[in-house]
Amino acid sequence: MVDLFKQHIQAQEDNQKLLLDIEVCLQNKKTLIAGTDPFYQYESMIMHIGVIQHARQNSKSLDNTHRYNKIQIDNLIKLYIQHEKILDDMLESVKDGKMKIKIKCFKEKQSLFNLQQYKYEHAFRMIGAILYRFDYDLELDCKRV
Repeated sequence: MVDLFKQHIQAQEDNQKLLLDIEVCLQNKKTLIAGTDPFYQYESMIMHIGVIQHARQNSKSLDNTHRYNKIQIDNLIKLYIQHEKILDDMLESVKDGKMKIKIKCFKEKQSLFNLQQYKYEHAFRMIGAILYRFDYDLELDCKRV
């Protein structure tokens, strides 16, 4: 899925720098996901926002009358609560006041990601949703076996 997303970005002419930035970050994705590299702290927090928003939306869109969906909803709620805690902990350690405000704005107002000037952030939000969703699906599959 990440490759499809990158192909979509490549198809747009003005996104060469964005694509390069994404490539560099994805090469360091283990530290990016873990949030352990201060150089990628901003991108890591945006990725956590992506998984929070994705899990919230999906937990609200599922029909909770079916047993499997109730389990799925519970797992999605746990997922976004877990990532909210991670994001909040990361925000506490942020020294840059401007970055802290920007992250809080992205967390509270999802529509900001649709603005042209935030396509970099939009890309990392999408990557976060894709990567964490994939990990979450793998974890569920392992529990079912």
